[in-house]
Amino acid sequence: MNDIKLYEKIPVDEFPIRLLEFEKDSFVFPLHWHEHTEIHFIFNGTAEIRCGDKIMKLKANDCVIVNGNELHEGLGGSCDRGCIILPPSFFENNRVTFNIMICDKVITELVTKIFSEFREQDSVTSLSLKGYTYLLVSYLLRHYSTKVFTEPSYRQHFEKLDKVNNVIKYINENYVDNITTSELADIVHISEGHFCHIFKEITGKTAKEYLNSIRIKKAAALLSETSMTVTEVAYCCGFSDSNYFARIFKKYTGHTPSAVRHLN
Repeated sequence: MNDIKLYEKIPVDEFPIRLLEFEKDSFVFPLHWHEHTEIHFIFNGTAEIRCGDKIMKLKANDCVIVNGNELHEGLGGSCDRGCIILPPSFFENNRVTFNIMICDKVITELVTKIFSEFREQDSVTSLSLKGYTYLLVSYLLRHYSTKVFTEPSYRQHFEKLDKVNNVIKYINENYVDNITTSELADIVHISEGHFCHIFKEITGKTAKEYLNSIRIKKAAALLSETSMTVTEVAYCCGFSDSNYFARIFKKYTGHTPSAVRHLN
């Protein structure tokens, strides 16, 4: 599955904890997934993130946990934040999931200590980081774990993710075409009803909503970067009716196509 566009292969490192810190960062990143557990902590500012079928608005001291094998994307906002990325081995390979959004004084204290140590980078940094991170994970397991997957249920979830990823790859490559849910279901060899249920469960969107979101992103880029007319942009992005395109564009962006052009 490593060739699937949405899959992010996180490098294996001798030190198991990967820490990233961002100041005044735009909280926008593309839809993707990986096996690692990703913990975002907002120090200041606001952000919006999609995890699976949930969209969450974050503020200072909020923590959001992206469980392993979960599609997620940053939808916007500006914030100071820290990100802790942990491999499955850090949980002794238990297939555990957590509540997604948490605001907890203990977590705030532990995350603050983790990033304080991270900034110090002295001779005992690695030991301190491991110690505080194990305390954080232990606290999360005690108070915020929601499910431990059995191997069969984990494989079932992974197979759903695999199917959805193959469909999303197809949509991204063929968004100009008249794509139907029946056609998408055939790609992954399941019934149309079952496909619609799985796609919504994994992504939080219907296949039609996802297709339209891709088309609108492409259209916004064309409006900004070319001199094509609105009608030409609509046809290039898979819309056969320019009036319908204008309605969908405004629904997704809050602006008319003409207004977006004049903004640039």
